[in-house]
Amino acid sequence: MSKATNQPAEDSPTAAQPVRSAIALQLRWWHALLAGLVHAGLMLLAFPPVWLWGVAFLAALPLVWIAWNTPRSVRHGVCVLVGAMPFYAFHLSYIADITIAGFPPLLIYMSAWPAAFVWLTGSVHRRLSRLSATLVVPIVWVRLDVLRGEVIGGGFEWYTLAQPMIASTAFAAPAALGGVYLVTLLTILIAGIAMDVRSRNASQQRWECVLLVAVAMFWGVSPFVLNDFKAEQLINAAVVQTNVPQDNKIGWTLESRERDFAEFVELTRQAAAQSPDFIVWPETMFPGFALDEVSAAYLDEVGLASFNTMREELLALQQEIGIPMLVGATTAENLRVIEE
Repeated sequence: MSKATNQPAEDSPTAAQPVRSAIALQLRWWHALLAGLVHAGLMLLAFPPVWLWGVAFLAALPLVWIAWNTPRSVRHGVCVLVGAMPFYAFHLSYIADITIAGFPPLLIYMSAWPAAFVWLTGSVHRRLSRLSATLVVPIVWVRLDVLRGEVIGGGFEWYTLAQPMIASTAFAAPAALGGVYLVTLLTILIAGIAMDVRSRNASQQRWECVLLVAVAMFWGVSPFVLNDFKAEQLINAAVVQTNVPQDNKIGWTLESRERDFAEFVELTRQAAAQSPDFIVWPETMFPGFALDEVSAAYLDEVGLASFNTMREELLALQQEIGIPMLVGATTAENLRVIEE
């Protein structure tokens, strides 16, 4: 037998192609649905309240596998959309308290992004099969993340692969250099490498392993190289985070405002006892009707001074604790009250 015929099959540049073709022929719609469900389950584990943040490294693998092997990227993308819904349904359920009609469209919209990844990656792979998953997967995934998080509708950048990494100083450190998208790129890159190591020949696999080691080394040294904070540059902030029903955005009654405000005050006093440099009330947390001086003066002028009670109590609270406060509140320009 000749030397050529004794050459191991995995060293042949085309050895993996029949295997991929066989997988593609056997791929069914329910495989894609299952991949979406597994992805949703892994994302649920990676995010709070469970927060097994390391699971984020595995969360994209089912989608990458489907995208790299699908012969019908549109059909399988739709199945992935359905499978991914439980994750977004759980984390966006509070929207139903604000607008029950808006919840289903938002659920479909968010679930469509994993589906778009499967469709786009599958289409690219079929047309440009020589390109590696290590190259295609991160480019497609991060570009879609940027499109969702920065472009469409002003951006909705929640629930990216990088966000669970905030639990680890080391794995979150690259964000100091390239923001959340760099951390996402490094995370999804591992899924691309895993796909190539499984499907490519031995010579290419060695390069993939070298790249994997390089990524691990970058992550290992980034906390020391990129984290240039000094102790004197740090501030100690206390954030008073509430847990009020989301429907207060459309129906926050005066009684509820007063009750919630009393709780906010108590939480603020507890925070002040820890001597922070400043205290934050985030977003639109102030339950009063006016915080700015112009609007408050107008309410006094038209005989609605009682609406300023919480404003006065908040100012008194800040004087009492003696700590600067950053307070999120709604306001209105050219405020007018019409009796009817």
